[in-house]
Amino acid sequence: MEEITSASLEPAAPARWNGWRVTAVVLFGVAALYLVQLIVGAIIAIIVIVPQVQAHPQHLPNTQQLLIAMLNSPSLFVLSVSSESLMAFIAVALAMSSLGASRQQLGMGRPFQASDLVIGVLAGCALIGIGDIVGSIQEHFFGAHQQQTVQIIMSHHGLGSFALDFISVALVAGICEELMFRGVMFTALAQRMPVWTAAVLSGIAFGVAHADKWSLAALSFVGIGLAVLFSRTRSIWPNMVAHTTFNAFSLVLIYFFPQFAK
Repeated sequence: MEEITSASLEPAAPARWNGWRVTAVVLFGVAALYLVQLIVGAIIAIIVIVPQVQAHPQHLPNTQQLLIAMLNSPSLFVLSVSSESLMAFIAVALAMSSLGASRQQLGMGRPFQASDLVIGVLAGCALIGIGDIVGSIQEHFFGAHQQQTVQIIMSHHGLGSFALDFISVALVAGICEELMFRGVMFTALAQRMPVWTAAVLSGIAFGVAHADKWSLAALSFVGIGLAVLFSRTRSIWPNMVAHTTFNAFSLVLIYFFPQFAK
């Protein structure tokens, strides 16, 4: 598999982005993600939790109960859309302005095509299988541990909540995280090292960024698969579809087949 270069890119796009600037772009993007989540989360906590504590001071919720109480589907929608969108905007805007990145380098060099939908769905199904295999191996050695996000979404009910969760958890995350982790991070790494090495490093970073130790292994392998897909197609569109498909499958399990959700 060949490394990503700028051989077929417009002349204005540098073949290799400045390493320090790439690091700054990624750090700014991730910092924006967590800063917005911290600020919006604090506001939600004040609105939701403070009245509960005042009404029942003798029954203080634990961390898991606190998150479930805070993050109903509308709150999760606001939290996810605001933080993920800002992360992607900063990553793409700074990559273009500071790194001189072209749309083609970021995977947006051509319009979305019907084939992107087919490739993305098929790749998403493959990633579902990979994630399930890795999760099963982990469960065999370390026991069953349900992800925190799964526990939160399990408290949501109804088609209205499902629609909001689909937008925030599947669609927005699938679009924005691909722009950051594949469009910017993986492309920068692949300019400096073999594609498989770049895929592994960006995949691990993708898993770590979700801040859940029990999903780290599965999401890292999924991230590696998404990086390989991007290197093959040189387009971000199939990746967005694949990522959305993967997340949507998990969401459907949680809502309609909770006994199989992990």
